[in-house]
Amino acid sequence: MPFINTAVTVSLVCWDTVNNVGKTGDASNITLRGVRDGTLFTPSDPSITQVDSTNLPGVYKASLTASENNGTFLTLGGKSSSTGCVIIPVSWSNELTGDAFARLGAPSGASIAADIGSRLATSGYTAPANSDIAAIKAKTDNLPASPAAVGSAMTLTSAYDAAKSAASQASVNAIPTNPLATNDARLNNLDATISSRSTLTAAQVWANSTRTLSSFGTLVSDIVSSVWSAGTRTLTAISDSSGITTLLSRIGSALSFTGSNVHVHVKAKDNLDFGALEKASLNAATPSVTVSDKTGFSLATPPPTAAQIRSELDSNSAKLANLDTAVSSRLAADEYNDMADSIDLIVSGVADGVLSAIWGVDIDDLDTEGSIGQRLAAYFATTAEPAPDLSVSALKICNDALTLLGNSPITSLAENTKAARLCSQFYASAVAATLRAYNWNCATARAELTADTEPPEFGFAIRYALPGDCLRVVAVSGNTHEWKIENGYILTNSAVVQIIYIKRISASEMDVMLSEAVAVKLASLIAFPLTNSATVAKAMFDLYKEKLADAHTMDAFENGTGEHLASDTWINARGQ
Repeated sequence: MPFINTAVTVSLVCWDTVNNVGKTGDASNITLRGVRDGTLFTPSDPSITQVDSTNLPGVYKASLTASENNGTFLTLGGKSSSTGCVIIPVSWSNELTGDAFARLGAPSGASIAADIGSRLATSGYTAPANSDIAAIKAKTDNLPASPAAVGSAMTLTSAYDAAKSAASQASVNAIPTNPLATNDARLNNLDATISSRSTLTAAQVWANSTRTLSSFGTLVSDIVSSVWSAGTRTLTAISDSSGITTLLSRIGSALSFTGSNVHVHVKAKDNLDFGALEKASLNAATPSVTVSDKTGFSLATPPPTAAQIRSELDSNSAKLANLDTAVSSRLAADEYNDMADSIDLIVSGVADGVLSAIWGVDIDDLDTEGSIGQRLAAYFATTAEPAPDLSVSALKICNDALTLLGNSPITSLAENTKAARLCSQFYASAVAATLRAYNWNCATARAELTADTEPPEFGFAIRYALPGDCLRVVAVSGNTHEWKIENGYILTNSAVVQIIYIKRISASEMDVMLSEAVAVKLASLIAFPLTNSATVAKAMFDLYKEKLADAHTMDAFENGTGEHLASDTWINARGQ
């Protein structure tokens, strides 16, 4: 047995089917192809040679490289350009060697359960430091041999008892019972760090011969400016910086300046005599007065009352006058539609009954210009029911299937219901299966095929690609009685091939019998998952077979001419 991924020499037989003997001297006419684990490949240099034309006629050997033999199961075959000669394929399995065995895993009971390469390399291992181990040991040595469990009671030692006895009552009483709380007001005094304060004592400060205040800011200039800008400059009871600061604060709050205008802010109107203010004292500018307390003030024009507003609305708004009763007392829109439908039914019944019972005539007979009959006829002509939509669609076929199963119809195959999901899942399968089950006239097509550039590997000389919409071949013409369908191709030896086939069609192209058959087939597929009844599913399948039989009978009438291609070229059998 050969080994995988090694060069190998393979023996093949070239057989002359005309003379029924091994074909000799045919090495140059042989073309080889191989299949490696299901994948087709072409040998790069097989070096085909004849083994022994005298003692072993028809046997040839070919060579494969190691990369070409890199597979578990291989087949080598081919074809000969000599007439009537075929190459008998040969297959073999390769044994695994070397690394291939290592990748199978260790056998049962072995001590190595994984590849050594997956383990930690020596270079990746770092031994722990002995000093670290010793430090850990020193800690663990302090642990008792039997540590107490979590939640167990604490056992106090004799040393604790002695310390408790030695404590005096005075030392216990000295323990503060009211420690400093976080909301203690005294904490507010710690508004700066102690290190930011001067280390000099008061005596050291007054011991200096010169005690000047530097960097006093604009305090002095602010005082001078505010005092000398006032009309009356009499300052009393101002003897310290705190009083000066208070004065400046009050002056800044009471007065503000914009150009030559003075703005006076008054918090209580009783403290200001407006009559005493004259424009001349305010640089002839109009004073701007802000009054926070508006008690005692009145508007020149009083606002309208609620009654006046209502009267104005009633006299000027026509819409308000229309609200003369409650909206809920009127007829709703859906009730109006129901009433309109009822009137249609009443008129229809009364009209037919009155005309038949009293006058004994049909409504269509009363065509006198201006007569009641003519008006009624015109009414019914405009309100007649529309003709039903008989066009075939995928949705209609699905609803026909659901109706057969006693289910309500769906509005779309995309809606989120079990019935719609089942129809969407099985519809395409039902169409394909029904089309393949019978030679439907509405789905029958003809085509003359074109030979493919790539011939079959062996057995046939030419292959023809089937049309893309082909579901089943009905008949094939040609000069041979042998043909075969493989993987979307017709294999044959005929140079001209014409076919009649069943093609894939849409719902709108189906005739009535085909659409009914598809609906029943779909019903048989979704019956059990939808109804959970095997009896219903079988009944639908039996009905499907009856639909196929009905179609066979009907198509027999449509195929009465017995049309076919020339009898000497049509194949009378399905082929191989």
